[in-house]
Amino acid sequence: MIWAFGLEEIAKAPIGGVGFGAFWSVPSYARLYIEAYVDEGLYWFHNSYIELMVGNGLLGR
Repeated sequence: MIWAFGLEEIAKAPIGGVGFGAFWSVPSYARLYIEAYVDEGLYWFHNSYIELMVGNGLLGR
């Protein structure tokens, strides 16, 4: 389930990502939903590839 959220975020910014660690530090509906329904202490997608793609995208930042 958490990977599905990560894949959705990758699709929003596949080339440059959202910035390393930015997804977990900026309030967003997706992050708040994940914390409310999946795990309130979650700070990564439990998959290194998905985490890197969300943060850095294909080209990295």
